[in-house]
Amino acid sequence: MEVIIATVILSFVMISMIKIKSENIFSLERMNKSKKLNDFVTASVEMNSSKVKDRNTNLFLSDMFTFKNDEIRRKFKSIKIKVKDERIDTKKISQDSTSFEINTYSTSHSINDDIKKKIYTFKIEL
Repeated sequence: MEVIIATVILSFVMISMIKIKSENIFSLERMNKSKKLNDFVTASVEMNSSKVKDRNTNLFLSDMFTFKNDEIRRKFKSIKIKVKDERIDTKKISQDSTSFEINTYSTSHSINDDIKKKIYTFKIEL
């Protein structure tokens, strides 16, 4: 009788451990995917500010970087990053003979619906 109870308890513990392991592996895979997408968005932010004039566009990482390795080039060709600029606020400040304008922009970078990053910038014009 004790052997049967011990076997049932041991089976229950083993099944629980296997379930916990599979959940941890799923969490790690999801975290790695998110990290990779964050890296792609960060690369597009750096390159977008210097190379692209129209910032309301779709970017392909394969167009922004050049690789000799065909496997990497094919992988980057499938990644499309949507970039959208939006003017949030404009303030005019005048004092004595000096006046300037402060424009606040929001730039969103997104890859499909998996990840979306917003970056806020401002521009001071005299």
